[in-house]
Amino acid sequence: MDMQALWPPVPKFPAFKHIDSAFEEVTRHAMVLVARLTWHMAAGCLRRLLNPSAPGPMMHSPSVWKAQAKLRDCAPAAASEPLSSPLSAEVAGKFQSRHEWTVSHNSLAHLAEMSIWFGCGSHGVLSACARNGWFFVISTSMADSLRPIRRGQAFQVHTRNVYWEDDRFYLHSEFRDADTNALLARVISDARITDLKRLENGRRAIINPRRLYHEMGLTNVPADPEKPELIDRFQQWDQAATLHMKAHEERTRVPGQHKRRQTVWSTQSCNWPWLTGLDECDEVSPALLN
Repeated sequence: MDMQALWPPVPKFPAFKHIDSAFEEVTRHAMVLVARLTWHMAAGCLRRLLNPSAPGPMMHSPSVWKAQAKLRDCAPAAASEPLSSPLSAEVAGKFQSRHEWTVSHNSLAHLAEMSIWFGCGSHGVLSACARNGWFFVISTSMADSLRPIRRGQAFQVHTRNVYWEDDRFYLHSEFRDADTNALLARVISDARITDLKRLENGRRAIINPRRLYHEMGLTNVPADPEKPELIDRFQQWDQAATLHMKAHEERTRVPGQHKRRQTVWSTQSCNWPWLTGLDECDEVSPALLN
């Protein structure tokens, strides 16, 4: 007897199919990103083992990370000139999607993060964190594209520690052409170091960057460094982005949501792509870097 005929298959609803595909896409992207970060962390540690650099977390000498724009980091470039007819627009769109792929803003932030992790390994930051039970984390990044980075183009990312405060330090990553050394893009990243063994107010304690400098043997670090103008504009952008996200959260808050008991599947602790309302959130422009 055919049991399959007696028990009909359960129908698949389009909504569930969409949720499953979105979850699989996010999971796959996260796994690829973690694998790439781990690879470059190991490459940086190997570089330091074979060719030790000057002490210091990318302060006295920048970290130079060489890369090439891959297809997974690129997106179709926007049309540069207005087109006269729908037919020409369709043809131009197909041509650009095939030939004019450039690195997107999100990919710039990911590439800068990989270069930072490589620099942390090659300059001894990861070794200092491992000895003391610390954890290095990048909290915020802002990308500014100056020239398009096309698919297959070789470039270098020069990352330098340009400013620090009591609870964080700022890393400036410059994307430069491998042949002409022309500045292509720049990314500002806000990095912190947390203590895995100590809590403050229920959270991991923040390590003062000066403790890291002392651990790495730096003695000539200024106590009160001069803040670059670029960092000042980055902080203004960060504050504006924080206010924007809080306002969006208030607009999209479900009435009575704060009264319900939060579970492991809560939207406040999981970035579900189908529940966060990203389509309604306006993008904050990085015009402050111009």
